[in-house]
Amino acid sequence: MVISKKNKNFKIKNQKLLIVNLRFWPDKSSCSSILFHVATQLAKNIKKVEIITSKPTKFNSNFTNLELKKYYSSKDLRIYRLSLLKENLSAIPRIFNALILAFFASFKLLTDDYKIVIATSSPPILTAFIISIVAKIKKIRFIYYCMDINPEIGILTREFRNPLLCRIMFFIDKLTCINANPTIVHSISMQNTLSNRFENPKININIINSLTVPNNKISKKKDISLKKFMNNGLTIIFAGNIGRFQGLENIIYAFKFLVEHKNIKLILLGEGFEKTKLKKLSKSLGTNVEFIDFVSYDQAKNIIRHADLGLVSLIPNMYKYAYPSKTMAYLEQGIPILAMIENESDLALDIKHENIGFAIPINQHKKLANLLIKLNNNHNWKSNLKKKSLDFYKKKFSDKIIIKKWEKVIFK
Repeated sequence: MVISKKNKNFKIKNQKLLIVNLRFWPDKSSCSSILFHVATQLAKNIKKVEIITSKPTKFNSNFTNLELKKYYSSKDLRIYRLSLLKENLSAIPRIFNALILAFFASFKLLTDDYKIVIATSSPPILTAFIISIVAKIKKIRFIYYCMDINPEIGILTREFRNPLLCRIMFFIDKLTCINANPTIVHSISMQNTLSNRFENPKININIINSLTVPNNKISKKKDISLKKFMNNGLTIIFAGNIGRFQGLENIIYAFKFLVEHKNIKLILLGEGFEKTKLKKLSKSLGTNVEFIDFVSYDQAKNIIRHADLGLVSLIPNMYKYAYPSKTMAYLEQGIPILAMIENESDLALDIKHENIGFAIPINQHKKLANLLIKLNNNHNWKSNLKKKSLDFYKKKFSDKIIIKKWEKVIFK
């Protein structure tokens, strides 16, 4: 859509945007940092951008409240941080937090002059649904940003087992999608998942890939030494959430076949529910796997840059409901992808068509081990795939391209 400069400037001057998401930078999650980056970029061209989120719980304790306020507040960007419950596997604190976010956002929508509101799928479904109803009443344009898709994920992981609850969740999320203008997802597979809910798909869905995590402006940590990451063989890195959706035990089972190949190394960088279990599994199998705790995004990018392959893994069928943002973090550093994912997934197809790495289904442990041995024996592939990976990032995932897609949606 072509927008004249005069018309666009008029729209920019008169719009006030509200964004609602559970987590926001400087929380330690890629989604919180990515959304912060989107908000700050949009704030350059919009009269006012306001955020409703929770108070940060996982940032460096060396930062004072004054320092944090300086970095996430400006005349164009205002953030309302609510005191919410600490979340765990129980549904009660998540429902409570979802309702508090929704009610506060609804109050703001009803009492202020917003033109657009963006609600995300985190926390799942309930917050965005309530906001979509209030936005419809107030005739405010509602954008639904599905970073992942529920209740499908909850059903896949058996988190949602009650059939009646699942039917209710499907119903309200379908209404949310109908009310959205548009719904935004990260991949064609996610778009198909939402469309398949409807017999005659009439919902407006846009695909906007996730951004890479921007540099950490307030990091005070000293850079960790990179000497221990240097390896004359083959180094694979996984950087991100070590959780239930990644199925990382499968890469460790593959490394069971590589115990004699000491120069093939796996680095798992990050935190998550599965980390302790994976440490025990790795130790019991004697695998060459190193675990690194959370570091700043700048340090993480530096470690990634020194690796040979960036690992992406998702449990079976998860690609239909989410797209791993770590993909862009690897490509940004010119690191080819090693994907443990179905061949029909968007990521596997990109890897095949663009020659930016290797894709193997997650449960084929011996095949994966044999591939890594082959790659370690001949390094001629590295320079070509590194160049192609960086070129593909610039063509599809660069900051400039993704922000332009967001602006096209906002100012349409």
